[in-house]
Amino acid sequence: MQFNQAHINTIINARNNDNLVVFVGAGVSKFSETNSLNFPFWGDIINVLKKDLDTEESDYLKVAQLYYLQFGEYSLYEKLKSLIPLHASSSEIHERIFELNPKYVITTNWDNILENTIEQNGHIYDIIKSDADLVKSILPRKLLKVHGDFSSHNIVFKEDDYLQYSDNFPLVENFLRHILSSYTILFLGYSYSDYDLKIISKWIERRSNIAPPRFILSISENVIESMYLKSHGIQSVSPIAIDNEKFLNIGMYTRHS
Repeated sequence: MQFNQAHINTIINARNNDNLVVFVGAGVSKFSETNSLNFPFWGDIINVLKKDLDTEESDYLKVAQLYYLQFGEYSLYEKLKSLIPLHASSSEIHERIFELNPKYVITTNWDNILENTIEQNGHIYDIIKSDADLVKSILPRKLLKVHGDFSSHNIVFKEDDYLQYSDNFPLVENFLRHILSSYTILFLGYSYSDYDLKIISKWIERRSNIAPPRFILSISENVIESMYLKSHGIQSVSPIAIDNEKFLNIGMYTRHS
């Protein structure tokens, strides 16, 4: 697949006009893995929970809900914290993301790598993990952890969390709706089959009538999946053989789950 230069120009122009938002998925955290630290994808976590539950249930949200009902919230949080490294070091892609100087960085990840990258490099961003954080935020640039955070005890994972998101994060949800309808979005670290991406694409379709450019970078193109995402307003682009320093070659660092 030839990389569409018009797409990359759109992203560059958005950055230059302070209109770029980077949406960070689990694939980005994978680049901070070491011999002793492993970052699981959502499916990996669900498989661990399924084993504890002794179930073959395939619905991710239902599995998480069943674990909560069977073992309680404390056990669920402890299990998740045992699976996710919370203080890993940032990787090159984390550095590159902030070199793009996005207006907002949004993540569905629970780890603290993006916060660490901000702190270690002196970037000026407010960290938003809840509605209360958004109310207090005064900086123009923000990191939004739209699936909450362990320290705030408000992670979004089980079925109830998604069904009650509008009640638990009303301000964050409204702010996210504004961002999705006003800014150029670049998705990094999401695969075509990523469960989070499918939920986000459905959310976009239901809640955002205006459609500024939205892109997902992936290593290779899947025509069918690209058509699916395009129908939800997300253009899939494959950054093979990028030769454009202005774009920082960030696309070369994305991967599939």
